[in-house]
Amino acid sequence: IDPTRLNYEGKGETELLNDCNDGMMCSMAQHQENERIELMIVQ
Repeated sequence: IDPTRLNYEGKGETELLNDCNDGMMCSMAQHQENERIELMIVQ
């Protein structure tokens, strides 16, 4: 894939998928759900 067709955003700290902020007592799985990178392929 041509690198000019890729766009990415790290959203873990700004757009949580659940209510587990840093320092909260949540399971490892809940924290990992928020640690993500979203990739978009531009046509």
